[in-house]
Amino acid sequence: MKVSLKELLSQIPGDPSEQWPEGERYALGFEQGTMSLGFYAPIGADPQRPHKRDEIYIVQSGASRFALEDQILSLSAGDAVFVPAGAAHRFEDFSSDLGHGLSFGIPTAATHLGKLNEMMTAICAAANERLTKRIVHQIPKHIADGPFIWGEVHQ
Repeated sequence: MKVSLKELLSQIPGDPSEQWPEGERYALGFEQGTMSLGFYAPIGADPQRPHKRDEIYIVQSGASRFALEDQILSLSAGDAVFVPAGAAHRFEDFSSDLGHGLSFGIPTAATHLGKLNEMMTAICAAANERLTKRIVHQIPKHIADGPFIWGEVHQ
């Protein structure tokens, strides 16, 4: 999958709507699984509401104050900000050339990584148990009962 900034900018403004009377200010680049990538360029005011997915904004041009819950951040070209799912956020006092790439859902990978970590821990524990049983089964009884220090058998 590939998309260029030029392609996305050509889609803004999009069709007018109730939320965007001057035309849609977001262009979707692509979606894959729980992740999507697009470009957002607000004008006038930023009418965003909290989203169900985590977001990462990377400012491509312009400058803005960014309200994230009870924080106010200053953003300019090259800055990135993470917005957790459900967090109130919006761009305020932004320059007329404000534009930024927007990724939805990237951090949902953290959920998957947590599940993957749990699965790997369970797999390792099961493998370790099987390996231990196999090794103990293969060690002669008189050695298995003897004292072990650093893997050496002392009699």
